[in-house]
Amino acid sequence: MIKGLSHIAIRASDILASVRFYTETLGLREAFRMYGEDGALATVYLYIAPSQYLELFANGSRPADTGKDVIGLCHICLETEDAEKMYETLKAKGAPLDSEIRLGKSKCRMVWTHDPDGNSLEIMELVPESLQAQANARFKCVCVTLRDKPELLEDAARWFHEKWGVPEEAYRERMTAYLNGETEYGWYLCLDGERIVGGLGVIDNDFHDRKDLAPNVCAVYTEKAYRGRGIAGRLLNKAVEDLKEKGITPLYLVTDHTGFYERYGWTFLCMAQGDGEAEKSRVYVHR
Repeated sequence: MIKGLSHIAIRASDILASVRFYTETLGLREAFRMYGEDGALATVYLYIAPSQYLELFANGSRPADTGKDVIGLCHICLETEDAEKMYETLKAKGAPLDSEIRLGKSKCRMVWTHDPDGNSLEIMELVPESLQAQANARFKCVCVTLRDKPELLEDAARWFHEKWGVPEEAYRERMTAYLNGETEYGWYLCLDGERIVGGLGVIDNDFHDRKDLAPNVCAVYTEKAYRGRGIAGRLLNKAVEDLKEKGITPLYLVTDHTGFYERYGWTFLCMAQGDGEAEKSRVYVHR
């Protein structure tokens, strides 16, 4: 199981010049050195972040091929908290500046430079609207079943009640049945730490007249601050996969949305009359 990116290795023509550039100009810290049998400096490890290093090897003599059509490593990207300050630091220390600060396609802010051997370096600031920052937040949040976290029963019942107005006891009753193994119609939560930030459930019928279309996904909700990160899609996929493993398929849901559930493999089936609703709602199916 891969747990992280440990290090990137570069062979330098002048290892000490490279050490000076990465430490004095970019602010990395030297971690340790290793020497060859002849006593000559062979390797220097530079600390980037916990368990992340840049490894510099000595005695490079042949330049690497460069160009946009060359197969292999394109560049190294280092993250900064402030692209403006990094740009000014590079400028003040006389480092080569290969670009002004600009906005990347992923909406991150970046500036480009290169080390003494010409290795291309991107220095990136991940602003909240960047795709990388959104992905970080998405992977930080974990999707679980209530059976994975039964201690969240009361919190979950309260959370769904606050979002949908259905009595808390109704949620608690259905969730307890699921936890006790009386039904396989589950409850699925997205957690940021121990905080519930998204969720959905599966019940027999989501208050409409097509009782033959069962079971139904219900109560799909993501906290506003967490929207746009694919959380609802992850929860939907988790529910579909979980129930398919138990032989429960297809699934149905009732909604007024168009163009959303289609992204996750759901298709429009028909219209249904919701209890107490003036207009019919759309019914989707996932087979």
